[in-house]
Amino acid sequence: MTLTLRLQHDVHTQAKPTDRAMQTAVMFGLPLDGTATHTVIPPIELTLSPGQLVFVTGVSGGGKSTLLRLIAQAIEGQAPDEAPALVLGDQLPALEDAALVDALATPEGGTSAAMPHAELKQVTHWLSMAGLNDAAVMLRSPNQLSEGQHHRLRLAQAMATAQRSTASWSVLLLDEFGSTLDRFTAAALARSVRRWVGRSNVSAVLATTHDDLLEPLAPDLLVELTPGGQCQVHHRS
Repeated sequence: MTLTLRLQHDVHTQAKPTDRAMQTAVMFGLPLDGTATHTVIPPIELTLSPGQLVFVTGVSGGGKSTLLRLIAQAIEGQAPDEAPALVLGDQLPALEDAALVDALATPEGGTSAAMPHAELKQVTHWLSMAGLNDAAVMLRSPNQLSEGQHHRLRLAQAMATAQRSTASWSVLLLDEFGSTLDRFTAAALARSVRRWVGRSNVSAVLATTHDDLLEPLAPDLLVELTPGGQCQVHHRS
């Protein structure tokens, strides 16, 4: 099972010719008589498949979040019988106010009865993979967690949602991966996610400015973006 996506994104802008805008254009030698086109994501081709990890990195403003949105839109545009399930890490429903071992037991962490609750062993596995393997923490409710623990809980919820999908495979998109964590914890979490992806029917696309996660993530595909609309795609040999 593979999915090849051809992606590109340009932004078209046109400034109103006010006195200030004209002065600024003259100052920097820029035209102000038409629409300017700025390339955010140049034409690239990404092939996704189950068990694959894609790492998107680059400086702030380089287009990482834009690329994730393009991937989501491309997947949503696929024929229903061909598209993998799409899990957006920043659009997961709020968890119910219950112990984490209960809140994470339903397909999306809520009260849905669409499929049976996950076994306790599976729930604790997802929590452990996300760095929440302390038994005392597992018995807390979401509103009793620190910011860093909340970040890890959202990861556990994303993994649970992706892995429990009824589709043949899933694509999980996570922006700002590890951004709120200390670097030691972020690296440990990256290694855990790498192991989980390799053993699952999920393709994970993780984006962050922190290129120190390259080694622990060991991605199958590395996408490097710059603010100038440049992009380099590296495949693991």
